[in-house]
Amino acid sequence: MEFDSGEMDASRRASGDECMGSDGQSVYVTASSTRMETVRFLHRWAIDQFSVQQELSQIGEFLESSPFGSANGQYKFRLKLFPCGKDEDCRGYLSLFLQIQKCPTAKLRFRVNFYIETTEGPRGCALNRNVVTINKGGIVTASKFFSMETLKGRTSRFLPDDTLTVGVELTVFGEQNSREIQPDEIGEACSLSGANGQPLIPDHSLSPRDLPVGSIGRDMGSLLDSKEHADITLVIGRRTFRCHKAILSARSPVFAAMWGHQENQEVQTGEANLEDVTSEAVSAMLEFIYTDRCSEIATRAGEILAAADKYCLDRLKSMCEQALIKELTPSNLCDRLRLADAYGAKKLRRRALLVFQRNKTLVLDSREWMDLEQECPQLAAGVLKELMTMPDDLRFRLSGQTLVEPPTKRPRLQ
Repeated sequence: MEFDSGEMDASRRASGDECMGSDGQSVYVTASSTRMETVRFLHRWAIDQFSVQQELSQIGEFLESSPFGSANGQYKFRLKLFPCGKDEDCRGYLSLFLQIQKCPTAKLRFRVNFYIETTEGPRGCALNRNVVTINKGGIVTASKFFSMETLKGRTSRFLPDDTLTVGVELTVFGEQNSREIQPDEIGEACSLSGANGQPLIPDHSLSPRDLPVGSIGRDMGSLLDSKEHADITLVIGRRTFRCHKAILSARSPVFAAMWGHQENQEVQTGEANLEDVTSEAVSAMLEFIYTDRCSEIATRAGEILAAADKYCLDRLKSMCEQALIKELTPSNLCDRLRLADAYGAKKLRRRALLVFQRNKTLVLDSREWMDLEQECPQLAAGVLKELMTMPDDLRFRLSGQTLVEPPTKRPRLQ
């Protein structure tokens, strides 16, 4: 029987890589891969004035999050939180449900993780994180999701600004698909060996542990320090900083607008004069822009906040607010209120109001408050108005008083 050599070559190419075995015979090496389709959903649900919500709720009553899911509408979920527990057996616990409102299949295979956001990072619950299967329209329950005693014992950690933030991480597993791949795409070396015992197809892949540690922050910081390829000079008084327009533009829309047009003075002169910020704040801001870190934030948070707000660096601004909140006391409260008002720091303002309410007499009698009333009368009036319009339950709870309902008058007998 005769074979055409051209047809044989084409057949070999279609079948896979041809290798020579130890006995001199041809060996065809092929490979395939099977992968399961996965869709991941992350949802965070912030519940403001949670202590009041809990006081107003009864066992079995619940709050609902807004629906969340995929952009194409194939998946739709909703969270339900029972602030006082779903039933008598769950008294003293928060109960959390995940409702599957819509999915493209009759059954859903997934892994779910519920957690609470704290000031120290997410805190998960002890729910079984194995893969489960549930019918469309079903409910995943964490009946004893979190202990109320734990929440009330550390409110500053679990309920910052009296806000409970619940999170869910949901990974949905879909259909399995197989496809042909090149043999060298597989991480492990081919098990077939030649006469010398070596793999027919050497493995050139690297495992994750073999990869070098990421160094982009260090490398970018070195670029700022060395000033290599710098093409713009920032001028603050007598101090100058050599920087890179592309990096500043990528991190700040304000800088991007500065040299977005060739006719701008900054583009033509290669210098940009920065005003209303200190050189120390600019130095810290540049460290953040290049490395995503800020080593001076603990000591210069107020100055850096001004720079972060002016150049629209939202993450740096949040970092400054956290640093200022961490050191917030009745004695520096008025200064913090000035900063919050000047730079639109809403989180800082809310926390300052809570500290004000708890220490109202001390603050109102202080020299700092009298100076604030004289120098910033609108700000002082706005703060007092917010305190007066605060919900009664929350205002009395923060002040340590008890809200007493007025006695009901009996009707006169005719």
